[in-house]
Amino acid sequence: MTTPRSWTASELLKEKHPEPVFVVEKLLPVGLTILAGRPKSGKSRAALDLSIRVAVGGRFLGQECNTGLVHYYALEDGPRRLSRRLAALGGSDTDRLRFHCDAPHDLVTAIEDHYKAGTMLVVVDTVGRAWRFDHNDQEKVYEVMAPLQQLATRYERSLVLIDHLRKGRGEVVNVEDVAGSIGKAASADTLWLLDRPGRKRNAVLDIVSRDLDEDLSLELEPSKGGGWRCVGNADTVKRTEGRQKILDAAARLARSDDQITVTSVAEATGSDQGHVSRTLSDLVDLGDLDRLPKVGNLQPFALKKGAM
Repeated sequence: MTTPRSWTASELLKEKHPEPVFVVEKLLPVGLTILAGRPKSGKSRAALDLSIRVAVGGRFLGQECNTGLVHYYALEDGPRRLSRRLAALGGSDTDRLRFHCDAPHDLVTAIEDHYKAGTMLVVVDTVGRAWRFDHNDQEKVYEVMAPLQQLATRYERSLVLIDHLRKGRGEVVNVEDVAGSIGKAASADTLWLLDRPGRKRNAVLDIVSRDLDEDLSLELEPSKGGGWRCVGNADTVKRTEGRQKILDAAARLARSDDQITVTSVAEATGSDQGHVSRTLSDLVDLGDLDRLPKVGNLQPFALKKGAM
């Protein structure tokens, strides 16, 4: 029986729809995913680490993987570099991960053949090396991307395309930052946007997907072997780092016998006074500071022993 392609609102609400299939629970649903990052941000290493975890089983960024065959098109790397990275990440003992350093004449047909053979995940690194077209031409972008998205969706498998983020954008990365026409991001079921601002040690992975109830923003730190490890929600980590910055400023003021006040801490950190006021109250609740008696309208604080 053919599944109908049109429904009334009542029929849609009554129908029992299957839950989305995930290759990595809560992070990577089946379909077309674009993993985009700036040069040297670690996107290829993230994709290789993902490929190994899917091939051998286990967890990626803390979430369970659905194990299966993986084909990795490493179109910017040779076997020597791949071998070194593979060994470092602990993927040297699996035959379920196959690498290709050259793209076939018809990559779309090759990907479909992989899916027909039971492959769970195909990674193409990078889009620019695999398909030569004007990435700013929206019509051409849809012409290339639509068949890929339909293919991964029809077979309920994952296709991850590695791409670049635009140069010279702001600190906050969003879907418009994927290089080329906005049609590229629009064609994908899921976007993984990896950014390491200022070449910092840690990175942020923003995940936007049609199959997730909400967008995710994950703080990543380097793991053994050159992969990534998730250390929590990026906003939470950022708040924790901001709190530590204010506590450090309070400690410096205390060592200099200066008063710890909203004004003095705001000046020392270059932060908004409202933000400093709320954070100092949080630090009192956490037991790092004491609130001293007011002097007129001035509210001083004292650093608790052992807070630093």
